[in-house]
Amino acid sequence: MMQKHDTIQLQVDGGTPTVEISFGHAHVCNYTCYLWDQNGEDYTKLAHGNNVDKLKDTFHMEYEPNYLNGLIFSYEALIQAAENRPGQQYSLTITVRQQGDVCKDGVIQDTGTLDDTKSINGSRRFRTE
Repeated sequence: MMQKHDTIQLQVDGGTPTVEISFGHAHVCNYTCYLWDQNGEDYTKLAHGNNVDKLKDTFHMEYEPNYLNGLIFSYEALIQAAENRPGQQYSLTITVRQQGDVCKDGVIQDTGTLDDTKSINGSRRFRTE
């Protein structure tokens, strides 16, 4: 049975999407993003990175909105605490934009506490309007 996914709404005439990944609090973080077919079986790795290097954690998807309709965007992130103490705060924000505007339901956030490391993963299905 196919898993139900929350959606990110893309505008058909909004141009190709841009994805920005940001981490809050001074932890070491890395991520990988994928694009899956409609059945969640075949994937393409879209991007990977971390917050330690000086590279921007923003990437431009090379696909038009009509092509993305029904496809699944997924992400994996690993956050390692900067200090060895319990109850530290973390945050992860993924923002999907078209032509600079945030897409409807295009903000994904995860916040909480961690003691050592935190693994975060999730997915959203693209829909076009």
